[in-house]
Formats: sequence, C-alpha cells, structure tokens
Amino acid sequence: MRVFNSLLLMVLCVLVISCNTSNQYKENPYNAKNPDFSFLKEALKGKKIVALGESSHGFGDLQLLKGKMVQYLHDELDYDVLIMEAGYGDAKVSWENMEYSDEGVETKANSLFKYSRSEEFNPLFKFIKDKSETDNKLVFSGYDTQISGNAFLFKLTQIISLVEIKIIQDSIQSGLKSFRTMYQVGDSLEAFQYHKNKLFAGIDLAISVLDDNMEEIIEKEIATQKELNIELHALDYLRQSSDFELGDAYTVGLSLRDSLMAQNVIKQIKTEYPEKKIILWGHNGHIERSSGEGDNIKWMGHFLSEEFGDDYYAMGMYCKKGNIFAHWKKTNQPFDINEDGFIEKTLFDKNQNGIFVNLPTYQADRTEWYHNQINGYEPEAGGKVSFIPSKRFDGVLLLPETSVPTFITKSSR
Repeated sequence: MRVFNSLLLMVLCVLVISCNTSNQYKENPYNAKNPDFSFLKEALKGKKIVALGESSHGFGDLQLLKGKMVQYLHDELDYDVLIMEAGYGDAKVSWENMEYSDEGVETKANSLFKYSRSEEFNPLFKFIKDKSETDNKLVFSGYDTQISGNAFLFKLTQIISLVEIKIIQDSIQSGLKSFRTMYQVGDSLEAFQYHKNKLFAGIDLAISVLDDNMEEIIEKEIATQKELNIELHALDYLRQSSDFELGDAYTVGLSLRDSLMAQNVIKQIKTEYPEKKIILWGHNGHIERSSGEGDNIKWMGHFLSEEFGDDYYAMGMYCKKGNIFAHWKKTNQPFDINEDGFIEKTLFDKNQNGIFVNLPTYQADRTEWYHNQINGYEPEAGGKVSFIPSKRFDGVLLLPETSVPTFITKSSR
C-alpha cells in the first residue's frame, strides 16, 4: 500500500509539472504586421507581473509592437497597471493630471525620456488617456529614480513659487539641473564634485521647503498630500541614486539606480496596487531575471525575481534587422544580425515573420540552445551580450525588422 501511495504521489507530481505551461518550451509564430498576441494567454497564466523588455530603446517598430501588446494585456488579460522606465515623479505627476492631457500627448511628452517621445508611443498614450475616462482604467506610473520629463520639476516649481521667494526657486531649479551635468564633466573631479554638491544642495533645499510648508501647501490647496508625497519620494530617490564618485556612474551608479528602481516597483505593487496585475516596461538589462556572462551588477529584475518568484515573468525582446536610433550618439545606424550564435538569427531561422518562445526553467545538463550560452545585440549594453536564455528570461520575442523611432520635437511645457 505504501509503494502504491508513493507511485500515486509521483504520478500526481508529474501531472502538476506537465500542467504548468509556463515551464514548458513552446514556439509561437505570430504575424508581426498584424499581431493578436493570443499566445500570451497560455504563457502568462497565473502571472501577476509581466515585464516587457527591449534590446534597445532605439527600435521604433518595437515600441509600437509593445504598445499594442500592452493594450492586449489590459483588454484581454486584465493587467491594469503599466509601470514604465520613466521617472517616478514625472510619471506619477503626469497621471495625476491625466484629465488635462490631449489624447495622452502631454503625458507622453512630460513623463518619458527624450528617446521615448516618439510617434510610435502615441497610440499607447491615447489608449491610456481613453481608458482613464472609464471605470476600466490602465493606471500609468514610472519606476526610474532619474528625471525623465518635465512634469516633476514643473509641479515642484509650481508649489515652491507659491510659498517661497524667487531666489530659493532659482537655487532649487539650478541645483536639480546639475543632475545631468554630473554625467558630462569627463575626468574633471572638481567639476563633478561641484555639480554633485549643487545637486544635493538643491534637493535638500527642496525637501526642506516642502516639509516646512506642508501644512500651508495642503491648507491653501497648492498641492495635495499625495502630490507632496510623490515629490518628496522622487527627491529622496534622486539623491540616493546620485551618491557615487567620479568614474563610478556606470558601476556603482547603475547598481544604486537599479536597486532603487526595484524598491520603487516593489513598494508600488505591495502598497498601491496589491490586488492588480502589473505590466513593467524597460530595457532587457533592467527586467532580466539573471545576468549575462561577465556582468556583476544586480539589476532591477534580479530583485523582482527574488521578491515575487514565479509571479514574475520576464520577456526579453529582440530585433533581427533594420535601423536603430543610437540616442547616445544621436545617429541612425543600419544593422542586420546574420551571425550564428546570436539569438536574433536563431529565432529568425525558426520563423521569419515573427516568433515568441516560452522558455522552461534552466537545466544545466540539457543541450538545447536555450539552456546554453548565446549572444544578443544590445547596443546600450556595449553591443554584444552573452547569456543563457532560460536563466535570463521566461520568454523571448523576435521582431523581424524595425525602423528608427519617429520623433516629435514639440513639448507641452
């Protein structure tokens, strides 16, 4: 009888594992020109958080495809919160003022980084705007510690202008503008320290003004307690993520930023949206479950994977060929990944019209391509990144071809 019970238990375990479709390898061809994304129903079954990656911020058609995927996830799979790689303060303030946004254009312009303010994002932000006027809202938020748009500083200036004299406003604004300058001083320790100190002084002064005048600000309806909390939190995390020394921006600075971005996501999920299903939007490097070869930084997705376990689904996304906008050079560049040993070619050879692959849990003793080292074209990470797909992601998607984003220079501020 004991032997029978043991065999029965083994059979049940096998059945449970076989029913867990998210741990199975499955290829899902799709039409990149007219995707329906129905393959996501099976892959994301039981997943609370889906993170949509991208191998570069400079792929316009991938931005458009991801926007369509977000709409599908909201309408068909009940994901009701979109948290993007945008400044926490900029995105939060923009969402609070969504009613004033014309088809979402102002929200996009005032919350996203410059390389994301393209026409390809317009359908997504119109969708967010339209949904904001219904009971079925797609909540928009951000997780970055950096200043990405205009909304956060605009609101901060607006608040402070009503409670303090102009010289304090100027000191705060000038100090916060030093954030970007810190990354542009080259090897000058003197210039770096000057702008870092100026930034910290501006942040500290802004926090002091908000704290000291909080009662008056709320009483006179200059800002709500919620808006003040957003501003204070954004200022605090901006300061923390900027606390590195000259030459450490892309080591210590990146580690600080990603650990704080993870805290931003975890805090929002647990305290603001505990009953909601979440969509994250960011670079492959930020949303990955584990690092590639030779990468010692603990990225945002590593923290999220530890915190949420199987509730977290990381989807890496790649493009096979086309043109990329290299925002760090401000140039458009052609590319075509035809070399064996690259994930783009591996996926393209399986289906040239577009393919999504659901990946199983990593097994070191397996020989399949997805359990072994492969390369990917990720320009912001140096060009070639080596990794094991089933360790780094839960799924990967290939867009066969892309053009550069179509940028709009107009801003509402």
